[in-house]
Amino acid sequence: LFSDALRPALDGLDHAHTIALDLHKLGWQPVAAGLLAVPDTTALHPLAHHADYLNAPDDTRAGLPDLLGRSLRTTRRPDILKIAVTLRALGRRGLGDLVERVCTAAHHLA
Repeated sequence: LFSDALRPALDGLDHAHTIALDLHKLGWQPVAAGLLAVPDTTALHPLAHHADYLNAPDDTRAGLPDLLGRSLRTTRRPDILKIAVTLRALGRRGLGDLVERVCTAAHHLA
């Protein structure tokens, strides 16, 4: 996705119903950093299921963060800030260059 040279390997991806992206691998992110992308947010409606034990009113009143609906891992923090900082610092082109270098090294090693 970040590399212009390698993008043809992903032809047809625009037809996917959902895309899960593990940025821990070639995004140089912590293990928990990942994305779920959907073309239509209505696909995320099942995530809006309310469970009293996950967001108890007393927790909300106490100022604890409400992660339900913000993270697929409802009891863990979203790691999007780390991804955003990397994208801001390197940009699409910078990440693309890193991916191309890793793929070139892998082909050479193979």
